[in-house]
Amino acid sequence: AIIVSVYFATPRSVHPLVAGVLAGGLLQLLLQLKPMSSGVPWRARAALEPHEGLPEIGRLLGPLAFSLGVTQVQILGERMLASGLADGVITSMNLVQKLVNLPLGLVGMAVAAPLMPALSRHEAAGDRAQFARDLARGLLISVAAIAPLSALCLVASDEVVRVLFLRGAFGEQSVADAARMLWHYAFGLPAVSVTFLLTGAFLAQGIATTPALVRAGLLTANIALNWAWLERMQVAGIPLAWSLMYMVNALALLWLASRRHAELKGARVLAA
Repeated sequence: AIIVSVYFATPRSVHPLVAGVLAGGLLQLLLQLKPMSSGVPWRARAALEPHEGLPEIGRLLGPLAFSLGVTQVQILGERMLASGLADGVITSMNLVQKLVNLPLGLVGMAVAAPLMPALSRHEAAGDRAQFARDLARGLLISVAAIAPLSALCLVASDEVVRVLFLRGAFGEQSVADAARMLWHYAFGLPAVSVTFLLTGAFLAQGIATTPALVRAGLLTANIALNWAWLERMQVAGIPLAWSLMYMVNALALLWLASRRHAELKGARVLAA
C-alpha cells in the first residue's frame, strides 16, 4: 500500500503517502483478524473482567514507556545537532539508520522475541541455572549471527551505500557522507543486539527500572559527547557516539545481570 501510494504523490503534495501509510496499517490489521480469531471465543465481557496480571503489567509499563521516550529524545537531539552540518546530512542519516535497522530486526529482535517468554517461564519456575544457560546461548547466537552483517558494513560501506542510494539528488558527496556514517554505526550493531536480549532478560524477571535508568544515563552522556566532538568529527560524530553508547549499555547490563545471576558467568560470556 505504501509503495503504491508513492506513484500518486507529487512534490507539492504528500497526502497520498499519508493515505498509503493508513491503508497499509488497516490492511495489516484486517489480514490478521481471521487467523487470530480462529479458536478464540470472542466475548465482550472478557475484556472487562479483571486479571491478576494487570497490576504487574502496569508496573512494568511505566519504566518501559520511559525508556522508549528516552530513545525518541535521543533521536530528536541527534537531528538537532545534525541540522548544523551540511545540507542533506539528515537525509543521509535517516537512510543509513534504516539500513542499520535491517540486521537489527532480522537478528536482534528475531532472537530476543522468542527468548523472552522462555526466560519468563524459567524465572517463574525458579530455575536460575536454565535461565542463565538460555540467556548465554541467546547472547552468543545473536552476536554470531549479526557479526557478518556488521563486518559487511565495515568492509564494504561505500559499495553498499552506492548500490542502494546513488541516484537522483543523492550524489557522490552524499554517498561519501552516508558510507562514513554506516562504517561508524556498524561497530555498534552487536552491542545493540545484545542490549535487546539483556533488556528482555530483566523484564522477564519483572525488572524494568534498571535498563531504563542505564539507558537514560547513557543518553545524557551520548548527547554531551555529540555536542563536544561534532565539529571535529562532522558526520561521523553522531554514529560513533551511538555505537559507543550501546557498547557501554551492553556491558553495563551484562554486568548487572551477572550480579543477579551468578550462574550467567558474565566474564565467560563476554570472552566468548
